[in-house]
Amino acid sequence: MRGARLGLLVAALAAALVIAACGSSSSGGSHSTSVASNGVASKSPQQILDAAVAAAESAGSVHVSGTLHEQSNLGLDLDLVTGKGAAGTISQGAPRFRLIVAGGDFYFQGNRAFWLHASHSQAAVQLLLGKWIRYPSAGAQFASVAHLTSIKALMDALVKSHGTLSKGATTTIAGQPAIALNDSNGGKLYVATTGKPYPLKLLAKHSTGGEVSFTQYGHAFTIAAPQHSINAAQLQKAGA
Repeated sequence: MRGARLGLLVAALAAALVIAACGSSSSGGSHSTSVASNGVASKSPQQILDAAVAAAESAGSVHVSGTLHEQSNLGLDLDLVTGKGAAGTISQGAPRFRLIVAGGDFYFQGNRAFWLHASHSQAAVQLLLGKWIRYPSAGAQFASVAHLTSIKALMDALVKSHGTLSKGATTTIAGQPAIALNDSNGGKLYVATTGKPYPLKLLAKHSTGGEVSFTQYGHAFTIAAPQHSINAAQLQKAGA
């Protein structure tokens, strides 16, 4: 397996996930200790969205998790920390890889199914299983992954991708009072109506399905580069 092919595979998985998320509306969750209304439910749909985006971006960190069904089942389980990077897992069915973004560089570690899918070689699987592969930040292969590792980029996708918004019913998401924002494209975004107006949960548009949650706003996640990694350029030179 060539290093270039490996980079394209990782980028393709990440790009597909970005497309799926942007085609809908993103969301997430945080439990609030306050029972007083934050007043967001009385605002216009666009004002609710703007308030949710601003709250999420100001949090500094968030956990994003869920599954979307764009082309195939795409799983996302990431901690995002503004100014530090991201860490977690991206999956597409059985193929799965752990991802860390630290110091501007991208590190990933594929499972057996990932390496077998990428290489079609048991020898490559044995060689690369358990290894961290590093791509420098300048690498074009990870331009799509970068959108998955930034709270601001994800929130920007929310603002740019929706259709006509309307207010839906009030409800409770994981114990948090919330109001639904309905998207004419089929998506639904739940926004907290107590505490800060964080996005809580996404229901993807009907043609794709799936849902994504945002939780643990402001949590002190640890983001650190792996101690040992293999530069992707070394794989390409070796033909691995």
